Amino acid sequence: MIGWKESLQFNSYYLRLKLEALKVRLREHWLRYFLILLGLMLVVSAVLMVITPEGPERTPVEIEGIDSGITKPPQGVNVRIDVSENELDFPKLLPIYSGVPAYKSAENYASSVANSLNLNRGNNAYQANTWSNDREGQTLVFYEHDDKMMFIQSQPEEIDGVSRPPINPQNPAVAANAFFSKLTDYPKLQPRLSDAVYLSGEETLPTSEGAEAAIVPFDFVIDGYSTHYAASRSTQATITFGPGETIIKVEFYPPPPSPQKVADKSLIPLSKVKEKIENGMVEVIEAGNATGRFDITSLTSLTVDNMSLEYRYSPQTQVYYPYYRMGATGKASGDSTANVYLTLITPAVETLP
Repeated sequence: MIGWKESLQFNSYYLRLKLEALKVRLREHWLRYFLILLGLMLVVSAVLMVITPEGPERTPVEIEGIDSGITKPPQGVNVRIDVSENELDFPKLLPIYSGVPAYKSAENYASSVANSLNLNRGNNAYQANTWSNDREGQTLVFYEHDDKMMFIQSQPEEIDGVSRPPINPQNPAVAANAFFSKLTDYPKLQPRLSDAVYLSGEETLPTSEGAEAAIVPFDFVIDGYSTHYAASRSTQATITFGPGETIIKVEFYPPPPSPQKVADKSLIPLSKVKEKIENGMVEVIEAGNATGRFDITSLTSLTVDNMSLEYRYSPQTQVYYPYYRMGATGKASGDSTANVYLTLITPAVETLP
């Protein structure tokens, strides 16, 4: 099922999408749009205050280090793991893979994507990592801090009396791979339909029936496990579809290289994972609580209640490395009642190849 964070974000989908597109266009006409952007930000803030729930809901936490990358819990946290190795039934050995990219750098690959889509680079400093085609209503942005790319396709205005084709939950994979087939060296991805979110206006729907848009994560899979780029929280790609599976937005990373097996390594036992958490040797990639405010250094106890395996690709070492991904509930000093919900990652094997 979709996580707590995505559920909150998707409720304000349309306002955020328009704001996102406006911020891209602002690079080209910053003076013209400054006042418009300011007004829109005030509107979005007001709406979010209304739709953001209070009480036990898991509001995304603003923690220094979380939004810009990763951070670690403090040493000495009281840790409990509420899953057993028999329950998990993970393999005893996991392969390590190397992968040499065909592109020189993520920025160079973004430039090749723009060429493949017939987009033109901006001609001033504000547009250095932005390409567009005004006639087709298309924009591509490259984000240097995490190598992510975002493609936006503007949609035609609705016409009264004209019905819009429904969203078929089985079709997004076809549309997605048609998009990626235009790009150099991009492999086919698998949709994670169980985590798809269907929208009608600002309402999140339980199924695709009556949906006007769908947000679908896509995975690059190795040995049945999803892969992630570096320390990213998201999947290889996330695509927003409109009626009839027209693509509205694509967020994606550089293409995962073809994996070549290097070695098999023994899986770290859960007792070792517990020690790593107690010693602050795991990475927190997501956190949330009821208030949206949390100091990770105040964490005093942590209970791991679910675990999975995934691969993460390091562009620095050019290696696919297996990781544990853990969902946990924690407590902080000074507040014995409120929970904080965390997602932790740590290598699942002992030594690097």
